[in-house]
Amino acid sequence: EMGSVLKPLTVAAAIDGGAIKPESTYDDLGFVILDGKRIGNFDGQGRGLVNFQQILNQSLNTGAVEAMKRLGQENFKNYLLGFYRFKVKGRPSKKINKIITENCE
Repeated sequence: EMGSVLKPLTVAAAIDGGAIKPESTYDDLGFVILDGKRIGNFDGQGRGLVNFQQILNQSLNTGAVEAMKRLGQENFKNYLLGFYRFKVKGRPSKKINKIITENCE
């Protein structure tokens, strides 16, 4: 699943950006509303107060969203663009840049 791949990257970006620490906590209600869309944990269950290490241990979608929100959408987008700067014939991949830019606004 794509989301499972992005959770560690999202948490790493927030830690690198100083927005969170592994022991920082958030209140997991089991879902969040982001841009009018409901994003839930795989089982729809909330865990209450958990730390960001648990996002990875339990694959919590809500925690990944919280990490991204604390980092800020623009900082997250820039982190992804920096991470995914693939070179194709000496140039950054326009396709990857487009995907990230369109999905992080």
